[in-house]
Amino acid sequence: MSLLHQPQVGKLLACLLLFSLPLLGLCQDAAMAEDGEMQETTTDETTLVVIDQDVFAVRPLENLIADALENSPLLKVQALNVDNISHKIRILDREWTNYIAAIGTAQVGNIRFIDDLQSVNEIDFRTITRENTFYSIGLHFRLPLGDFMTKSDRKALLSNQLEQEKLVHQDREMRVRELVIRQYHELQLKVKLIEVRSKDLDFHKVSAESAEKYFREGNMTLEEYTDAISLRNKAEAVLEETKMGARLAFQILGETVGKDIRAN
Repeated sequence: MSLLHQPQVGKLLACLLLFSLPLLGLCQDAAMAEDGEMQETTTDETTLVVIDQDVFAVRPLENLIADALENSPLLKVQALNVDNISHKIRILDREWTNYIAAIGTAQVGNIRFIDDLQSVNEIDFRTITRENTFYSIGLHFRLPLGDFMTKSDRKALLSNQLEQEKLVHQDREMRVRELVIRQYHELQLKVKLIEVRSKDLDFHKVSAESAEKYFREGNMTLEEYTDAISLRNKAEAVLEETKMGARLAFQILGETVGKDIRAN
């Protein structure tokens, strides 16, 4: 075979290599097991995927939703708004007490008097001490016609506000539930993608090692070898991006729930 056909031979070998890589891997594992030199075949990336799956394991979805509803600041504020309107309605029902007032006074004290008694022959001065007690009890009524005439309308307004606040509370609960469900499934998807990207990286690593071997033997062109190395590097970058996305999704879900989301 002439040298002019060597690039075509290299391309043909590369195609055969892609189809034979899984079989080569199985044969290598079997040979290592027979020689008693079987080592851990799990790559660092595969081991990391297992660790990441354990780290990203979270509690059941319904538990996360319940904690998010309990710890949501917006729902707490809305619950206070509902409670405030309820208090205003109770105050309005007792407004009649503002129109009645009890009045009472009491005075107790000693008063000293000096009496000047005069007769035909002499003047007689006498000091007299008297104890006096004064008290009064009464009721005061005020009849504001404007308050009585508008009470029913004012109570209707407060009742409508109460219903509005309850509906807003329900809407916010629904939004919190939707947010937790969406973030939970986004996390699960990213964890699955880690596993997929890891397998893809393993494949390209084996391809790059085989490409390097064939390149050194002169059976593969520099361009083909460079492409194999580039695909491996790209797979590594994609896997790291996927891991970072999973970490971010895990932290965001934890912030939304407001409590530790890790599985026990």
